Parts: sequence; structure tokens; C-alpha cells
Amino acid sequence: MTPGLPIRRSRAANGARRPLLLVVSWTNPHDIYNVLTAAPPDARALAAARLPSNLVDDLRHKPFPQRHYLEEDQGKPFVGADREVWRRYRAFYNGLVQTVDREIGTVLDALERSDVPPITVFSTDHGDLGGAHGLPYKGPAMYEEVVRVPLVISWPGRIRSARSDALVSLIDLLPTLCDLTGVPAANGVDGLSLRPVLEQRAGAVREMVFGEYYGKQSWRVPIRMVRTARWKYVRYLSYGEELYDLDADPGELRNLAREPSAASAPQRAGVRVGDPGSERTRLARELDDWIRRTGDPFPGLTTTDRSGRVVATAQIK
Repeated sequence: MTPGLPIRRSRAANGARRPLLLVVSWTNPHDIYNVLTAAPPDARALAAARLPSNLVDDLRHKPFPQRHYLEEDQGKPFVGADREVWRRYRAFYNGLVQTVDREIGTVLDALERSDVPPITVFSTDHGDLGGAHGLPYKGPAMYEEVVRVPLVISWPGRIRSARSDALVSLIDLLPTLCDLTGVPAANGVDGLSLRPVLEQRAGAVREMVFGEYYGKQSWRVPIRMVRTARWKYVRYLSYGEELYDLDADPGELRNLAREPSAASAPQRAGVRVGDPGSERTRLARELDDWIRRTGDPFPGLTTTDRSGRVVATAQIK
């Protein structure tokens, strides 16, 4: 794309305007991996970088792959990193975000000067841990910093500016765009239209969202997640579970699945809605149902070590 040129729709042979779909993808801020060898950000950028409130987490009560990722995998250079190292990381990451922001501005400027009434969508495939829990980059975890990604949908004159905490999934984008443009979605397409949320006719279209993780390079660590507005339940294949009350513990530091209260069955007398035992059992059932309903192969998958060698259950730490 040449900077400064407007974007115009082509016309068919009969003069009718063709629909236009423009997809623009940027690598950054994914290219964070040379943060320790690149030139340090300037003093102003360092001063503006904020450290996460959950920077310190010894991970003792978290599934083993998180510690293994830190101690033996991509996290290894950051073992024992002090606050200044993490401030440098955050400042470097912020610089990459600013670069993408400028590029987005170039595209939006071209659209504003065109004859195309645009529906604009911005999102990402994943987040970055950025020091949360003392971890860099992305790895075998379902923390908010990785799974909660930005989503902006704009349609001037049709969608009023607002923010929403509604639970959504990236699989909702296709049915949403189909709904907004009057194009029928194909049968069997996963996802829900977010139009009621965008038009502020409904606070949400979902009560919960699900997430999947398989592995990285040769290291297979299958994970599944279900998240509601308040609770998050995570199941590792062979490595245990996590349960977080996001209202009380937004930094996900206290894994309630490891506590005796989470072993309670919801049918037991005295267990209330919102009790960790009740929520763990409820969300585990929801996840089991979703696995069956979607034909998810999760129960039959295998775990491996970092070299790709299958790890027997008896060897799991």
C-alpha cells in the first residue's frame, strides 16, 4: 500500500460496485524475542513502562509446565530477573505497539479519504505475558495476559462508541461480520454474532468462553480453559488444574484448585453458589460437555518433554 493513497472499490462490468474486504496483518508486537540484545529503550520510555502487579509468583502451586517453561525453556534468561529487566522488556514491547499504532493510522487515513463506508475490526491472535507471574513471551499457560486480546469493531454512523466487558471469542468475528453486512453465515459455522452487543441491545451473547492450547515446537502440553465473567477453570492434560476467582484475584496468583475448599462437591450441604468447590465442579462439567460436543480430541492426546519424547503419566512431575 502506498501511503497517502485512498482505497476505492472496483466496479463490475455492469457498473455495480464490488464488495471490498481488506485484510492487513502486522507481525509486531510479536517480535519481542530480541528484547535482551536490542538497544535499551530511552529513559523516557523506561520511565513510562509500568510493571504488572502480579510480577512476583513462585509458581509452586501452579501446574509444572509453567515452572519448566521458566527454568528450562524460553523463560530461562529471565530466571531471577529484577524489576529493571522487566521494565526494559515492557518499554521495548510498548515501542513495538506504538509502531503498529502508527501503521494502523496509515490504513485508517486511507479509508477515511475513500468512498468506502468501512466496518473496521482490529484484534490479535494472542497476548504477551510481559513479566506477569515472572514469565516472558507466551507459553503453556492460560493467564489473562495471553488469552485476553484486544478487539475493536468500528462502523461510523452505525455503531456508537462504547466499551464492553462482554465475553467474546475470535470465532465470533465471522458470524458478526456476516450479520452486519447481511450475508448469511454458512451452516455449521462456530461462533455467535456480536451485533446485539455492538448495538448495545444486550450486555452479552455468551455466558462463558473456551480456550485451547496444544504446545510449542516439539513440546506438547495440551491445555483447555473455560472462563466466565468471574471464574476461570483450566485443565492440563496430566499436569493438574487451575481455578481462579477473577473478582477477588484478578492477577491469578491464588490457584484455588489446589486448596481443600475446591474439592467440595456442589451437592454437599452448605456449599453455596460461588464457593470454589461448587464452581470447580460446575466448570469442569461445562468443559467436559464442550469437549464432547465439539469432538475435541483432548482426552486422547499425549504429553511430551521438550524434545518431543512422549511422557508417561508415571513420569509427570
